[in-house]
Amino acid sequence: MNRLDWEQTLAGETSPRRLIAALRFDRVLACKSRNIDLAAPEAALELVGIEFHPGEAPSGSAVLMFSQGGVLRLDLECLECELTDLGTDDLGTGDIGEGVASPRLGA
Repeated sequence: MNRLDWEQTLAGETSPRRLIAALRFDRVLACKSRNIDLAAPEAALELVGIEFHPGEAPSGSAVLMFSQGGVLRLDLECLECELTDLGTDDLGTGDIGEGVASPRLGA
């Protein structure tokens, strides 16, 4: 995904910088999608929110909501996820989804 470097922005830098990042969920039991074209794995999606809906402890579902109404629901054994910055966006793709993380779903 591509995200705004909020730390740099809040530190007063005048030119916003974007970072390439990876969001990983572990212990996923199932994944369901709605309004996402799975036949277009190169399509950019704009992540606008994530919700967690608890089930029988410690399980639950993570719901990833995208602009244009796309949704992924991950049924989880327990909530284990990590967001890791991989480096700066030196490829100039920062105009995609300005201000919003833009993950690319692939096979």
